[in-house]
Amino acid sequence: MVLKLIVLQVFAVLIFLFFNFLIALLFFPDAVEKPTYIKLLVSNAAAGSVIGKGGATITDFQSQSGARIQLSKNYEFFPGTSDRIILISGGIDDALKALELIIAKLLSEVVIVSQGWFV
Repeated sequence: MVLKLIVLQVFAVLIFLFFNFLIALLFFPDAVEKPTYIKLLVSNAAAGSVIGKGGATITDFQSQSGARIQLSKNYEFFPGTSDRIILISGGIDDALKALELIIAKLLSEVVIVSQGWFV
Protein backbone atom coordinates (compact mmCIF):
# COMPACT_ATOMS: atom_id res chain seq x y z
CA MET A 1 0.00 0.00 0.00
CA VAL A 2 2.81 2.39 0.90
CA LEU A 3 4.62 1.53 -2.34
CA LYS A 4 1.52 2.34 -4.38
CA LEU A 5 1.20 5.69 -2.62
CA ILE A 6 4.85 6.55 -3.29
CA VAL A 7 4.57 5.55 -6.94
CA LEU A 8 1.41 7.67 -7.33
CA GLN A 9 3.13 10.65 -5.73
CA VAL A 10 6.12 10.28 -8.06
CA PHE A 11 3.88 10.11 -11.13
CA ALA A 12 1.95 13.16 -9.93
CA VAL A 13 5.20 15.11 -9.66
CA LEU A 14 6.32 13.99 -13.12
CA ILE A 15 2.95 14.92 -14.67
CA PHE A 16 3.06 18.31 -12.95
CA LEU A 17 6.58 18.98 -14.25
CA PHE A 18 5.67 17.79 -17.74
CA PHE A 19 2.69 20.15 -17.96
CA ASN A 20 4.77 23.03 -16.63
CA PHE A 21 7.31 22.27 -19.35
CA LEU A 22 4.58 22.32 -22.01
CA ILE A 23 3.20 25.60 -20.71
CA ALA A 24 6.71 27.08 -20.75
CA LEU A 25 7.19 25.93 -24.34
CA LEU A 26 3.87 27.37 -25.50
CA PHE A 27 3.82 30.69 -23.68
CA PHE A 28 7.47 31.39 -22.87
CA PRO A 29 9.65 29.76 -25.54
CA ASP A 30 12.71 31.74 -24.44
CA ALA A 31 12.35 30.41 -20.88
CA VAL A 32 13.27 26.90 -21.99
CA GLU A 33 16.83 28.06 -22.62
CA LYS A 34 17.14 29.68 -19.18
CA PRO A 35 18.33 27.70 -16.16
CA THR A 36 15.76 25.55 -14.42
CA TYR A 37 15.95 24.73 -10.71
CA ILE A 38 14.22 21.81 -9.02
CA LYS A 39 14.42 21.19 -5.27
CA LEU A 40 13.56 17.89 -3.62
CA LEU A 41 13.50 16.85 0.01
CA VAL A 42 14.77 13.35 0.73
CA SER A 43 15.71 11.33 3.76
CA ASN A 44 19.38 11.03 4.69
CA ALA A 45 19.36 7.39 3.51
CA ALA A 46 17.85 8.39 0.16
CA ALA A 47 20.46 11.14 -0.21
CA GLY A 48 23.16 8.51 0.31
CA SER A 49 21.58 6.39 -2.39
CA VAL A 50 21.62 9.31 -4.84
CA ILE A 51 25.25 10.10 -4.03
CA GLY A 52 26.37 6.47 -4.33
CA LYS A 53 29.65 4.93 -3.26
CA GLY A 54 32.38 7.55 -3.56
CA GLY A 55 29.97 9.86 -5.42
CA ALA A 56 29.74 7.47 -8.38
CA THR A 57 25.94 7.59 -8.77
CA ILE A 58 25.59 11.37 -8.65
CA THR A 59 28.53 11.77 -11.05
CA ASP A 60 26.92 9.29 -13.44
CA PHE A 61 23.55 11.07 -13.21
CA GLN A 62 25.19 14.42 -13.95
CA SER A 63 26.99 12.96 -16.96
CA GLN A 64 23.85 11.28 -18.32
CA SER A 65 21.61 14.31 -17.86
CA GLY A 66 23.89 17.30 -18.35
CA ALA A 67 22.35 18.90 -15.25
CA ARG A 68 24.13 19.81 -12.04
CA ILE A 69 22.96 17.90 -8.96
CA GLN A 70 23.81 19.21 -5.50
CA LEU A 71 22.91 17.86 -2.07
CA SER A 72 22.91 19.61 1.26
CA LYS A 73 25.70 18.44 3.53
CA ASN A 74 25.20 15.55 5.90
CA TYR A 75 23.10 16.76 8.86
CA GLU A 76 22.16 20.01 7.10
CA PHE A 77 18.42 19.58 6.93
CA PHE A 78 15.53 21.59 5.52
CA PRO A 79 14.21 23.70 8.43
CA GLY A 80 11.77 21.84 10.65
CA THR A 81 12.51 18.45 9.07
CA SER A 82 15.15 15.76 9.06
CA ASP A 83 15.25 15.81 5.25
CA ARG A 84 18.17 16.79 3.05
CA ILE A 85 17.82 19.02 0.01
CA ILE A 86 18.62 17.96 -3.54
CA LEU A 87 19.03 20.87 -5.96
CA ILE A 88 18.96 20.11 -9.69
CA SER A 89 19.96 22.91 -12.07
CA GLY A 90 20.42 23.24 -15.80
CA GLY A 91 18.35 23.50 -18.94
CA ILE A 92 14.78 22.24 -18.65
CA ASP A 93 15.49 19.04 -20.58
CA ASP A 94 18.64 18.33 -18.57
CA ALA A 95 16.95 19.06 -15.24
CA LEU A 96 13.98 16.81 -16.06
CA LYS A 97 16.31 14.02 -17.15
CA ALA A 98 18.23 14.32 -13.86
CA LEU A 99 14.94 14.26 -11.94
CA GLU A 100 13.89 11.14 -13.85
CA LEU A 101 17.18 9.40 -13.00
CA ILE A 102 16.92 10.32 -9.31
CA ILE A 103 13.29 9.21 -9.02
CA ALA A 104 14.05 5.93 -10.81
CA LYS A 105 16.92 5.29 -8.38
CA LEU A 106 14.77 6.07 -5.35
CA LEU A 107 11.91 3.93 -6.65
CA SER A 108 14.26 1.01 -7.20
CA GLU A 109 15.37 1.35 -3.56
CA VAL A 110 11.73 1.39 -2.39
CA VAL A 111 10.96 -1.75 -4.39
CA ILE A 112 14.01 -3.50 -2.97
CA VAL A 113 13.03 -2.56 0.58
CA SER A 114 9.37 -3.51 0.09
CA GLN A 115 10.35 -6.93 -1.29
CA GLY A 116 12.69 -7.60 1.60
CA TRP A 117 15.84 -7.53 -0.50
CA PHE A 118 17.35 -4.63 1.38
CA VAL A 119 18.94 -5.19 4.75
